[in-house]
Amino acid sequence: MAHLPMPDRPAQQPGLSQAIVARAIGLLSLSIFIVFSACSPSYDGRTPTAPRQLVLVPQHDGLDFPQDAAWSPDGTRIAILGRTAPLAPSDSGPHVVNTYDATSGTLMAQLHPDPLVQTSITAALQSAAATPSSAASSALQSIDFVHVLWSPTGQRLALTFVVFTGQPLPRLDGLVVATPDGKQPQVLLHSHDLTPMPTVWDVSTGSLAPSSPLPPALGYQWATGGTLAPATPLNASTPPAQPAAGQIGTPDAAPSFTIWQPGQVALQLTNPTNNSPQITVPGVYTWLTDFAAWSPDGRYLLADMSIFGQLQPSHRQLPSAQTLVQFRLDHAPLLPVRDTALEQLLLAMPPDSPGASYSVAWRPDGRVLAIQVEVFDSRGNPSQSAVTFYETAHGAKIGSLSPAAQGASFQNAANLLRWSRDGTRLLIFDHSFGTVTIWGSGLLPSDA
Repeated sequence: MAHLPMPDRPAQQPGLSQAIVARAIGLLSLSIFIVFSACSPSYDGRTPTAPRQLVLVPQHDGLDFPQDAAWSPDGTRIAILGRTAPLAPSDSGPHVVNTYDATSGTLMAQLHPDPLVQTSITAALQSAAATPSSAASSALQSIDFVHVLWSPTGQRLALTFVVFTGQPLPRLDGLVVATPDGKQPQVLLHSHDLTPMPTVWDVSTGSLAPSSPLPPALGYQWATGGTLAPATPLNASTPPAQPAAGQIGTPDAAPSFTIWQPGQVALQLTNPTNNSPQITVPGVYTWLTDFAAWSPDGRYLLADMSIFGQLQPSHRQLPSAQTLVQFRLDHAPLLPVRDTALEQLLLAMPPDSPGASYSVAWRPDGRVLAIQVEVFDSRGNPSQSAVTFYETAHGAKIGSLSPAAQGASFQNAANLLRWSRDGTRLLIFDHSFGTVTIWGSGLLPSDA
């Protein structure tokens, strides 16, 4: 995982108990893989006509807090990862993945991954440390699923997750791979020693692929053995020249991809280290994206790629070195502004208004940028906010659409913007109204 900035932490050297548990986890992962990798259902590749607009209310299907969403390669299905309603106010609720027909909105399947992970970890801890099953189960402090993505062929779904277990291992990284109908699940685990190494899985063997620290860059290309080669490396002092705007690259299928995946653009004006309400002008424009990637041959999977960096639009004063240190951004990479549409968005952000944040997503061909800003009413409640579309070459506004408002508000969920791989449909989850709206041809504006 490539990420900046974070406080320096000393790497933990695995002791004997960690090594034993890690070895047991590897054996368990391999055994689960052997049992379940024998069969994978075929997919007929149907491409029925997509509607102009489709509205889903995940809460009606037991999914209360959407966290991530992904299109199947052919655009006929969507998978939404989230949590179910908690049993008690202090609980966060178990996870669920709903797979929908993207044409009719029909719920096709549900996957409940928490029991699979709990069983695997409990068995590994119990086997490695001779821990009673009750004690091993209680060692599970939390399971946090992060990403959902489809394999390049659309035959499998993958879920990345992180588990905090306490001793003897503080953290485990894991992967659940299953068929789209939730069957034949495969659970992979490995102990994380907190070193800045990317987690790349070899899905064909159920083991980790050799990896080395991954520097921040504008893009990456899959190479031999599951390695990723950075293209146009980044640093914290000088932004590189922005390559000619082109394809964004889909990280779940393409041989190369850029960091301009769905993310957040923000203007940081207050010091996050001491919660000070004092506004610092000029502030710091930032870019944040976080995603997983699957190699085009379907063999390797990068569990998490996170880039947090600075953006500096033209005609805006540079933040001082002191401000960058105070905001913990002195080591954050400095990014070029990708295109005219992004430049205009940055210049339009109020320079003295803290908390301004925009969800953005480029169409895969890079020619259209979709932007949503969260709007609040006079009482501080979220109100409906439209998605505005800009062509990226000249920054011209080409249209605006408002998501449907049919469900309940999810205050702790993030908005999601996800283009289909061919760029003909756009999924938006608006946490203000709890709906998933999908726009297609006839509604999405054209950049022609």
